[in-house]
Amino acid sequence: MTKQNNKLQTKGSIRKLRTGAVVSTLATSVIFGSAVSAEEVATTDVATTTETVAVSEEVAQPVEVTQADVDNAQAQVTELTNQVTAQEEVVAQVSAQVEELSAVTPEVVAELETATVKAEETVAQAETNVATAEQPVAPAQEAVTSQEGIVAEAEKTVAEANTTVANAEKAVTEAQAEVDGLENIDETLKDAQATVVADEKAVDVATTQVDNIKVAEQDKVQAIATHEGIVSEAKTTLDTKSQALATAKTELANATNKVTETKATLDALSSTSTNEVSNLTIPISTEYVNTLKEYIAGGSRDTNLSNRLKELGAEAYKQVGITSMDVLDGQLVKFNKTDWILKYSDYDKSRRVEVGNLTDAQRTELTDYFLTIIKPVREAFGVSEYKSSDKMNEIASRLEDVTNTSLHGHDLSALNKVAKEFGLSGLYENLGFPSSDDGVETMATLKRDIFSQVMLMLYDDSHARWGHAKAFATDSVDYVVVGVTDLTSNKYSAVRKLHFTLASGKHMAKLQDTNIRTAPASATDTRATALANAKTAYNTALAQQTTASQKVSAIEFELQNAQFAYNSAKAELDRLKSGTSNLADAERTLAEATARLNASRQKLVEVQATYNNLKAKEAEAKQTLADAQKTLENAEITQAQAVARLDSEKVTLATLQGKLATAQGILDKARSTYAEAVQVRDGLKDKLETARNAGTALAQAKADLKVAETRLADLKGILGQAEANFTYLKSLLPITAKGEPAYHELPTLEIPKELLDKAEVDGKVDTPVVDNTVDTKVEAPVTQGGEVVKVDLTTTTANSSTVATPVVAPATSAPKVATSSESTKVVVEYGATAKTLPNTGESENIMLYIGIGLLGLAGLSKKRNKRTI
Repeated sequence: MTKQNNKLQTKGSIRKLRTGAVVSTLATSVIFGSAVSAEEVATTDVATTTETVAVSEEVAQPVEVTQADVDNAQAQVTELTNQVTAQEEVVAQVSAQVEELSAVTPEVVAELETATVKAEETVAQAETNVATAEQPVAPAQEAVTSQEGIVAEAEKTVAEANTTVANAEKAVTEAQAEVDGLENIDETLKDAQATVVADEKAVDVATTQVDNIKVAEQDKVQAIATHEGIVSEAKTTLDTKSQALATAKTELANATNKVTETKATLDALSSTSTNEVSNLTIPISTEYVNTLKEYIAGGSRDTNLSNRLKELGAEAYKQVGITSMDVLDGQLVKFNKTDWILKYSDYDKSRRVEVGNLTDAQRTELTDYFLTIIKPVREAFGVSEYKSSDKMNEIASRLEDVTNTSLHGHDLSALNKVAKEFGLSGLYENLGFPSSDDGVETMATLKRDIFSQVMLMLYDDSHARWGHAKAFATDSVDYVVVGVTDLTSNKYSAVRKLHFTLASGKHMAKLQDTNIRTAPASATDTRATALANAKTAYNTALAQQTTASQKVSAIEFELQNAQFAYNSAKAELDRLKSGTSNLADAERTLAEATARLNASRQKLVEVQATYNNLKAKEAEAKQTLADAQKTLENAEITQAQAVARLDSEKVTLATLQGKLATAQGILDKARSTYAEAVQVRDGLKDKLETARNAGTALAQAKADLKVAETRLADLKGILGQAEANFTYLKSLLPITAKGEPAYHELPTLEIPKELLDKAEVDGKVDTPVVDNTVDTKVEAPVTQGGEVVKVDLTTTTANSSTVATPVVAPATSAPKVATSSESTKVVVEYGATAKTLPNTGESENIMLYIGIGLLGLAGLSKKRNKRTI
């Protein structure tokens, strides 16, 4: 422990008291709870000797104890208890430190040194790995940036090609309108000619009517009989014409609906931009091709190859935007069920389809779409391109009729039945189970199903030992058609069956087949074909509508004539029967019919002249149309080439982006590993440094533990004295509370004579300022079972005041009240050196309170009849 030489300086003055008041004031302020600091104790340079002063009963005084005094003593006990608890925690902490440092051996230090060296090597290797990983990132980024520029240029080229195509289509439309106008004059001429024919017939009918009336007039009876036959025949003709008109109007309504439908289709195709359609292609890598071939050649049983195919499948999905194959992640489900990545035109979305009852045109379009996306896969495997045909379309249609929709699997019975019907030895199929349900199936829905199911069959087919992928990659079957049927079992959330029906080309060659084809050259070719077909369908519908309209007009005219003939015949019959004649009316009708005939003939002459004039321009208009169509074809070819290049560049960009992402991921991992290695190394260095200094630290910790344990013992001793003081004061409280003074006989006290000499009864006690080094030691032998309590007083600074810090040893039993037969000494030594424990910050000396308190009783405890205060 360190020695502390403290300068004790008095401040203030001691109150004016009677004889013995100096000692009494000090004692009273302490024993009843007032804190006494070193600054409040007046000291002078005095000798270390003491003088025994007898304090007899003559100076005994009554002592009054209040509740406040007891509370203050209790507060002192509480404060000391807290200090003891805090010191016990300090001892425990230092003990733990000693135990921990004691465990550090040379072997531990050696192990830490070895681990630190290895950690340094790991850091160096990790730093090298970071440098290595950084190398490919910059080139990969440059490649991606360059490719992005190429894609942007390709997109610009596509946009320009789209504009050119749009302008060419507009020119074709205008030229077609001109040609259509020439065709309309043909219809106008035909209408004029038909009107002349109808009017001529009306004249013939009216002439016949006049002749019949004249005959009837000659032979009324015969006339009546004849007119009854005429009326009957006219009624039959009228009924026939009425029925024919109803039929013709129905045909016209159907033709008009067809025009509306085909016009909407044409308008949708004309306004559809190829940019609206996702042009994703099925990704295919050389490693995948070689791995699948090796797997098939080995009997489709090599688990390692199968696992590698799954890894390559995950990489393929990344190229189309799927970064996780985990079902719980949801990306794959979202890809298969929604327009998240695969997008199709508004035209495809607008065309509803009836699953299980596709039209030939719809099935052909879906098959062409499949042929387009599977073509690069077949080429990568070095096998022939798939074909399709009208006969394959018929086979798919028949399969849709007989397939069991409740069977969640291949309907082999249906396949065998249809194969037999068409004279084939067998049919095969890859069967998918789409789970997307948009509420209404459209061409967009089915195209999305085709793409997603092909991806699953190629890249997520380990459960089937890659059998579906094998079927798409071999030459054993080379004819295919796409079909769709309902699925009523709804197992595994599937909503329909997607059939890729396959047949051998050798067997198909035996059939009478037409429209044998492979994949269209591009998606644009498919659209151009659809547009041309839509135009043909629209023009055909227009022609059928015109024919139906003309038929309705002709039948209406014929019905009008039939109605007129019937009415005339009926009226004539009625006249004949009534005796009146309608010859005049018949002749008037004949005259009107003749006038209409003359007018229609004149109209025909005018129409014929116009017709002759326009026909002269027909050749020029058709040539203009042909030129416009040729320009459009060239523009569409250029557009297709631009789109194909854009698709290719996008695939290249996706591949480069994947490589960049992989390189960046490796770099990030290397940097993370480096940071972790540095952290581990630094931690080991710190531990090694601590271990190397463990010897010095252990010695210091042991010394600290000894100091802390000594201080704890001292504090416990002080606490025992404070508790004794509290018990003592508490025992006095019931006595003084009755209003009666308590008398105590105090023994002889040994007090420095110089201190007593300073006390003046009626004057001030002037205390000089002392600025000297004082180590104060108070020994207060109190009668406590024969034990002596020693108090070391050292001054410490707390809250800018000079205070006394007690160290008490040993703890004693509770004090007894001194009797007249027992002696009490208070010995004050000045100039002695005090040893101190670590500073606690306490400013009150409890043992000083107790010792001086007993001293104070000497000044207060005079007999009642000799009290001077």
